[in-house]
Amino acid sequence: MKKLLIIFISTFFAFACFAEQPSDTTKTKRELCKSFIGANIGTGSSIGKYRVSWDLNLDLDVAFPVNEKSALGVYASYRSWTTFIPGIFWTREKSNNGHANLWGIGFIMNFAHSRHYKDFDVNYNFSGGLEFKGGHSFPSGLYFLVGIGTSMWLADYNSPYYYYDANREIMNVYNTDIYMCHTSLNIHASIGYRFNNNKRKQL
Repeated sequence: MKKLLIIFISTFFAFACFAEQPSDTTKTKRELCKSFIGANIGTGSSIGKYRVSWDLNLDLDVAFPVNEKSALGVYASYRSWTTFIPGIFWTREKSNNGHANLWGIGFIMNFAHSRHYKDFDVNYNFSGGLEFKGGHSFPSGLYFLVGIGTSMWLADYNSPYYYYDANREIMNVYNTDIYMCHTSLNIHASIGYRFNNNKRKQL
């Protein structure tokens, strides 16, 4: 009986010595940057050889975290009822104090529309281009964006030509169509608010 007790105690201590000991190191949670949901409003101009206009733009910006400092998403811009710009939106936090740099690249979609001037009409056909924009977000939730882009236009200039027929004593009107393809430079600036100014998430 005594020998069995000695064997039992020896076996217990042997298993206790070789058992896995708890690690002293603890796994730290990895923090992700904040997601970005914001809207902005601004104005700008489209400047070209045959076209100058002032635009009002409304934008929606959304990005979701991909690592500790960057978030990736999309943005959509609607300008003066004739232009729509979908694009990729990217944010990068500078530090934990709420500041972040903002970037975007989008495709300019100009819808077909017409404009009437004093002596002629212009029919603008569907066209496209590229836009690049950048800005900054502040801890208060306010942010600003500045965009610059270029787009290609195919325009039909319709100008009336008046001809007096002396034999019939009437005035005839003929329309002359001139097709032109030209580019315009688009510059816009806007200010917005970031709705989800929340804390960082942990992974």
